[in-house]
Amino acid sequence: MDKSNKPDPMSAAVAAHLRRELAAPARAIRGYTGILLQDADPELETVEDFAALDQAAQELEQMFNSLADGDQPRPYSARALRHDLRNVAGAVVGYAEMLLDDAQTGAVTRDLQALLHESKQLLFSLDTLVSPGAGETSPAATSDTPSLDGLRTRFELQQDPGVVLVIDDNSSSRTLLARLLERDGHQVLHADTGLGGLAVLAEQNVDLILLDLLLPDLNGYQVLQKIKQDETTAHLPVIMISGLDEQAGVVNCIQAGAEDYLTKPVDPVLLRARLEASLDRLRLRLRERQHLNELEQNQRFIRLVFGRYLSDDIVRELLDNPDGLDLGGGRRHVSVLMADLRGFTTLAHALPPEQVVSLLNNYLGPMTEIIMGHGGTVDEFIGDAILAIFGAPNRLEDHADRALACAIEMQQAITAVNATNLAQGLPAVAAGIGVNSGEVIVGNIGSDKRTKYGVVGHPVNLTARVQGFTLGGQILCSEETVAATQATLLLDDGVEIEPKGMSDRITIYPVQGIGAPYNLTLETNSSPDLRPLEPPVTAVCQRLLGSTCESDEYPVQLLAYHGESALLRSSTPLEPMTKLRISIKTEDGEASDGYCLIGQPQPSTTDIWRVNFTSLSDTLRQRLSNPA
Repeated sequence: MDKSNKPDPMSAAVAAHLRRELAAPARAIRGYTGILLQDADPELETVEDFAALDQAAQELEQMFNSLADGDQPRPYSARALRHDLRNVAGAVVGYAEMLLDDAQTGAVTRDLQALLHESKQLLFSLDTLVSPGAGETSPAATSDTPSLDGLRTRFELQQDPGVVLVIDDNSSSRTLLARLLERDGHQVLHADTGLGGLAVLAEQNVDLILLDLLLPDLNGYQVLQKIKQDETTAHLPVIMISGLDEQAGVVNCIQAGAEDYLTKPVDPVLLRARLEASLDRLRLRLRERQHLNELEQNQRFIRLVFGRYLSDDIVRELLDNPDGLDLGGGRRHVSVLMADLRGFTTLAHALPPEQVVSLLNNYLGPMTEIIMGHGGTVDEFIGDAILAIFGAPNRLEDHADRALACAIEMQQAITAVNATNLAQGLPAVAAGIGVNSGEVIVGNIGSDKRTKYGVVGHPVNLTARVQGFTLGGQILCSEETVAATQATLLLDDGVEIEPKGMSDRITIYPVQGIGAPYNLTLETNSSPDLRPLEPPVTAVCQRLLGSTCESDEYPVQLLAYHGESALLRSSTPLEPMTKLRISIKTEDGEASDGYCLIGQPQPSTTDIWRVNFTSLSDTLRQRLSNPA
């Protein structure tokens, strides 16, 4: 066994648990191989195979002996033990199956079949107890739903025999029951007292219990109670054995959880029928438990994997709702939030692809946590933009409040994002956030092969338009969101805009804060610092109406610049949220253009405005980056 990269040795408790669950089949394997080797004809070629079979069984025995009691270190981790045991047990199975094909006598055949059963049982129990990726604890210790670890099952096939524990203080009765059971292929364990029977249960794998009602220490009813109170044995079927004058006691036992009862002397045919019926029910329960366990594991896997691509709420809706994957949707009043990085196009051109991805992850990770923390659903990432929904799939009466509080907290978190970027040698970023509310169609959209959970409708498109008017560090919301908000809002004066592709003008509001229960205030502008232009760059601007420019030109000066933002001085009065075309003359006399959106005037001024470029020619970018 390679120990160079082995995990820490398992604890004494884990070692004891594995010994208790696996020792019985391991000892049985060693016993059968010893008998087979002793009976093997030394003149036959197969004697070497019998010797190899016995050697593999000895290795199994040595592995279990190495799991010493006391405080001695365990030489195996649980995973390493599983690996080595599977190898050795697999060799036992391989040799046994090969020898079974060449078996010459019925006795050898029966012993090989019994050996195969025990070997396969050990493999089954091993896979149940220690999963391929498990740590040093049993799954039963960490799962809310009792796993198969506590269900001491050996039923891979329905016709497999069982392990039956007979608890009876009468020696003759025990012997008779053992003869009847062994004749049908069952393995029989014995106990002559109630406490003795409980001790056997603590150490051995048992599938069914035949329990006498009258015992010298604890009576059968008391033993039954202890069996059913222990979650590791509560699933075991118990058949009571009673004299005719004890039927009242048997009724109490049935009510306490006993599977059935038999009267003494036991009829062999009736014993076989009751026993097989009880074992069949046990097999059914075990298959159901195994199926439920697999379903639970599958759901955990789906939630884990798809939770990285969809929000937890959407995954839960799809898994828990039987109709969750049906195409189509319904109307829902929601608030939609869209956040977009300012200047990201420039950054993406300037940085290597690996740094672009790191920059995005530094931003999208914290933003997603904040959105989900406010009950929002991340509908999708659109490049550097985030589209989030509040009010679907979970209905939220305060969806507008949550969306605005979330937007403020996202802007506040940009400071920490930029600190991370700085530590990694990445540039600072700034985001603009738009929020709008209204009735949308929400549900599964697409085809039978490719489906997306999302929202469609005019409010979604309007949210994108509102977001398009934001500067770095700014939050703008629509009148509909203001009307839907229950909390007190701190807003700047509303500004009328004419969104692209929409005939009506709307009013949007810069959001500065929200009151109780959130009590959040937008901090100072979180957009990157602008670098002064020395000397200022002289340009002219024209007001943009749709896709055409007004004929009038206004002289302006660009005072500072960084990325996609600039400070602009204009002696001609301008209006907030106005789109401009800015042009400068290059040295060869050609005009270099850029398109920008005007925000609010700078504090204590009326002629200096912060602008955000939506389009910037390479020539103009170079001119602003190198003003001298």
